[in-house]
Amino acid sequence: MTEPMTATEYRTAIKALGMSQRRAAKWLGVSNRTSEGWALAEHRIPATAAAVIRAELKKRARRAPPTIQTDQDRSR
Repeated sequence: MTEPMTATEYRTAIKALGMSQRRAAKWLGVSNRTSEGWALAEHRIPATAAAVIRAELKKRARRAPPTIQTDQDRSR
């Protein structure tokens, strides 16, 4: 079973996915108010929604190009 998703994790995840709460609501098929409620910890985030969000984060992480550290980065 999937671990419960916290409001903080939800906000962080949709930001990482480049979505607003409204866009996330549309993508997940819920109302704007529901997305807002999840972000404010007013409502529990269903396991199905959490699983979809986490799967998309993993999918995008696999597609992300590797980070290359430059000499300038090393000197900081």
